[in-house]
Amino acid sequence: MKKYTEKIGDSLNEILVKNIDAQNGFQRAIDHTDNKALIHYFRNLSRERKEFISELQDELVLYGEKFKFSGTISEDIHMGWIDFKSLFTKFKEEAMLEEAIRGEKAALEEYNEALKSDIFPASTATILRSQRDRIQAGINKIRSMKDFALS
Repeated sequence: MKKYTEKIGDSLNEILVKNIDAQNGFQRAIDHTDNKALIHYFRNLSRERKEFISELQDELVLYGEKFKFSGTISEDIHMGWIDFKSLFTKFKEEAMLEEAIRGEKAALEEYNEALKSDIFPASTATILRSQRDRIQAGINKIRSMKDFALS
């Protein structure tokens, strides 16, 4: 049983860290644009990720596991990319949306891989599926913003 809960905890921690990275990325994106629609959108995504983080932390506690976070290399790379693009590109809002789409697709893949593992009890799998579906809806919205709001 302990090994089972550790496996769940490790998997949830990986997803949790990615959500913290995403929340931080959306917060930084807000600082790199004056576009009110983008500010509003990224603020909503940041709030959504905060909800995801809370839900995942609650699940960790449920299994007697602890949150393990020390930052990630991918966050540093991602944040550096946003900084670079926002400072040097003529179309910074479009570049930010493209990077957001890339990051959200990676998150979607992470959720799909975790759910394929079939290690989660039904209640945890339901939370993960719900979060994954919200990420997919967000990707669709980002694409529509890219196509319409910035033209």
